[in-house]
Amino acid sequence: MKFSATVTLQYDTIFSSFSHEEYLKGLDWMQQSCLDGAELCISSYSDIDLGRVCPVYTSAAADE
Repeated sequence: MKFSATVTLQYDTIFSSFSHEEYLKGLDWMQQSCLDGAELCISSYSDIDLGRVCPVYTSAAADE
């Protein structure tokens, strides 16, 4: 069985256990939980610098 989780970057949602302010905490929890997948919800890419959001997790995934 596959398991995944979702965190949101800009707005709180009912399907995320972490607030949008805690998205890094949510990503850390997902990594520590060894989930099969992770979804980061972004509502508006125009306001986001993806290079600042994902570099640590992108490099960690490449190491696996």
